[in-house]
Amino acid sequence: MSEENNNTNINNNDDELLQSADEYDYTDDFFDNEAEEIISNTEEGSFAGADYKAESSIGKDMTAKKKHLRFIKPILIVLAALLGVFVIVLTFCIATLPKNTVANNIMIENLDVSGLSYDETLAAVEATHLFENRDITIECGGQTRTLSGKELELCAIPEATAQKAFLYCKSGNILKDGLAAMHLLIGKKVIVPVADINHDTLNLKLGEFGNEVCGTLTQTSVDFTDTEAIITPGTPGFDYNTDTAREEILDAIINERFDNIHITLNTVQPDKVNVDYIDTAIYRDPIDAYYAINGNDIMVIAEVYGRYCNRADIEAIIDKINTPGGEPLSIPYQSVTPNVLSADLSAKLFNSTLGSYSTSYYSGGNRGKNVARAAELINGKILAPGEEFSFNDTVGDRTQENGFFTAPEYAAGQSVEGIGGGTCQVSSTLYSAVLYADLGITSRTEHMMTVGYIPAGQDATVAYGSIDFKFKNTTDYPLKIVSTTGGGKVSVSIVGTAWEPAREVKLKHSVSTEGENTVVYSKRLVYSEGKLISEDVLDSSSYAPHQPADTSDDDD
Repeated sequence: MSEENNNTNINNNDDELLQSADEYDYTDDFFDNEAEEIISNTEEGSFAGADYKAESSIGKDMTAKKKHLRFIKPILIVLAALLGVFVIVLTFCIATLPKNTVANNIMIENLDVSGLSYDETLAAVEATHLFENRDITIECGGQTRTLSGKELELCAIPEATAQKAFLYCKSGNILKDGLAAMHLLIGKKVIVPVADINHDTLNLKLGEFGNEVCGTLTQTSVDFTDTEAIITPGTPGFDYNTDTAREEILDAIINERFDNIHITLNTVQPDKVNVDYIDTAIYRDPIDAYYAINGNDIMVIAEVYGRYCNRADIEAIIDKINTPGGEPLSIPYQSVTPNVLSADLSAKLFNSTLGSYSTSYYSGGNRGKNVARAAELINGKILAPGEEFSFNDTVGDRTQENGFFTAPEYAAGQSVEGIGGGTCQVSSTLYSAVLYADLGITSRTEHMMTVGYIPAGQDATVAYGSIDFKFKNTTDYPLKIVSTTGGGKVSVSIVGTAWEPAREVKLKHSVSTEGENTVVYSKRLVYSEGKLISEDVLDSSSYAPHQPADTSDDDD
């Protein structure tokens, strides 16, 4: 039924009630006249008076109802009018709601986005620093703290914020949207941006606040003096769980609350410990000193002394240990000395020259420069036990960029000019030093013809990318190559840890001929305390005869 019909019915009912009331006016006058006559009659007053009182009461009730209806009628008319106006305004607001733009009087903080499309709203949000200078106040346990929005990187999520403003009054609920639109006729709606925040920073700040509110949680700790274990009981404090508090803050921001946000932070007791826990914390195996190699640097790592204690000493004070906030307690322990001490290890490293060899060369000219450069590149090289040395890998390509010069060298049995000539003298000198150090040879090749700077059978030719000289550190300690030049000599030493007992190495060469070639058979004899302890058969060396014009002293 329409509002107009309802109003008509109400008016009709009011008229009927008023007409009935007019009829009762006449009755009231009749009863007033009759009352005087009846009351004057004293003989029959009892019975007649009773009837009169009943009739008079009915009349008064009707009079009161009549007056009440006359009072209500204007109120109903006003209410009906207001309802009509409300319906008209509501209908108008619903009909005029924009579909493709933000409703009028919509603000996002201080940003007016009224009448903008979604894309325009998004662009406006992206171009404006929303939440600028917006701080958050949190509260817990009677304490408050203000968190800087700038530090928390509090900012608006552009897409979600623009959508929130654009969809205001567009929920699909006609009554809800209409009422919201009516509100916009008389006032502005301030949309709180959809916030984003740096969760890591927020968790950090909440952790700091949690320590202030709940105290800092500490677990039972064990520290050491030279003779005792000092056990400090734990203390109650913040459990470092910020998940609930973080969600409470995020929920408050979503609901447009930034001040006095109550958060939940919990205090917990330190973990209880048992005898095994303390015993394990005190006990430690001794650790020997050791060395660490990093490139050509070596470092000695100090030893660690072992510890152990009497479990009965722990059992006697375990209850005190588990009393939160109690005084520190001490338990004596015994030390265990490791087998290898850093002082002893340092004294052993590089304490002996295991083998060395020197050869002479003409230090002038480019060949002398190449000898000096190759010797420089292998100097200081450190090899760990079991590590293999490669001459080519260590020296690198013989190029001008690598510091080498053009000088005579062998190529296909001929002496020719090439970059790096003279390098083989360094590799051959190194080979001889390695032989006297009693190390394992893994790759060695003799020259095509004998050279004048070293005995036949002790040379080692090299060519980058094809022929290499290699050996392995077969000792139990690191080795260092020490290579120097000066005074027309190149000297190479293998420095390491002295053999125990000491060793002496001798080389033995025997020569024979095979056709035009000279063949050298070599052995390495190792003596200790005057006794032969090993005899190694080395690779034989076969040399072609020199050409008459060759000057081998100047060649590689």
